[in-house]
Amino acid sequence: MNVIAFLPLIAFFANMSMCCYIYYNGLESKLNKLYILFALSLMMWSLGDFISFVSVASEIALFWNHLTVVGACLTVAFLLHFFMAFTKNKSLSKKIYLILLYLPALLFVFISFTTNLITESAESVWWGYYLVRGTLYIPFTFYLVLYVIIGFFLCYRYYPKSTSAKEKTQTKLLITAIAVPLVGGIMTQIIPVILGFKMIPLTSILTTVTAIIIAYAIVRHKLVCYKYLTKQTIIIFFLVKPNVPV
Repeated sequence: MNVIAFLPLIAFFANMSMCCYIYYNGLESKLNKLYILFALSLMMWSLGDFISFVSVASEIALFWNHLTVVGACLTVAFLLHFFMAFTKNKSLSKKIYLILLYLPALLFVFISFTTNLITESAESVWWGYYLVRGTLYIPFTFYLVLYVIIGFFLCYRYYPKSTSAKEKTQTKLLITAIAVPLVGGIMTQIIPVILGFKMIPLTSILTTVTAIIIAYAIVRHKLVCYKYLTKQTIIIFFLVKPNVPV
């Protein structure tokens, strides 16, 4: 078995660490809650990729790919919701916008479980199993990319309106954190499909980098709200020693 197949598992534990850290330090803030939901979705995505890669049969890999689709759909939905809350977007006050925000995710999850239009089958390759893309794969990936781009646009508009240097730094770190898996996903999961060659999907794997950048934003720039902060907690989760009074 190729060791590369275990990379999504590293991403799973990286995001789980961040999820546990935020939960441990309090759920008073909406941003905290949304980040936990975002991290849980990334964990589902990474776990689905890992099990698909190490499966012993194509049918098993195809079955667990459903978890990957669910994780990917919820990841971008919670991420955009997080961006809207971070940038204080007024649309959050209207329930219709929240319904429209999550409706595409529910639709693609339903399609994934009831048809083979997103993923047709699984083929054995050097890193494990490669999921053969279905008719709706390109629209599905377009939906994922579009949500991230909208989030970028919200942060881009919010940046000049930020009232403090801390908010500007937080915005730049958020954009960087999400840009890494976005670019990796386009390079490994969209372009190869369009050009007709196979490449190991890196989107969920690169969320490890996302977790580290967000950890830095939380520890050094107080991205989310917390009840208390200890150096021991930080060392346990990310071996980061902040210059924060305790």
